[in-house]
Amino acid sequence: MISYKEAMELLKSESPVYYKDQVKRKITGLIWRRDHDSLYATVEVLDESRNCVSVVGLDDIETCEEEILSIDSSKALLGVNELIEVLQSIKSCFIYENVDKAKDGYNKLMKKAIKLDEEIGALADKIDDKKVIEMIEKNKKDEEAGFPELDYEVIERESADFDKRMEEFDDESFVGEQEEE
Repeated sequence: MISYKEAMELLKSESPVYYKDQVKRKITGLIWRRDHDSLYATVEVLDESRNCVSVVGLDDIETCEEEILSIDSSKALLGVNELIEVLQSIKSCFIYENVDKAKDGYNKLMKKAIKLDEEIGALADKIDDKKVIEMIEKNKKDEEAGFPELDYEVIERESADFDKRMEEFDDESFVGEQEEE
């Protein structure tokens, strides 16, 4: 949750934000809404994955610094420890030839494994989001330093120039080899 002042600063700085545990490119606008004798603030966030702008409440927005600092693997570690305990109980069931309890233990193991998979997936998403944010900040620094933003046309032009230089190089080296013979 962020305040109106924080939202205004994020709008000015064009910093990435989190909305429902997903990174969004930036806040594009602040909107005041009227609802039965009260005013409340909402923000527009740019969602590049869907190519759209969403209007959301300030309660659902978090700054990227808050979210990145909260990357915590303790839930995943607890899940691993629970799986180990279940495996040990299954092992003891097999030692004492209690097949019914072993089946129940196996079902419990699978349920815990699914929960662990979800925790690991959420942790991986947060780490990926951190990399995206670092890339966005690097691009901002590059733009401020005067490096041009690469688009499809620039890349195609550079690729064509490179191919042309490679052909010239190959032609020159081939002519040089023939003269030596």
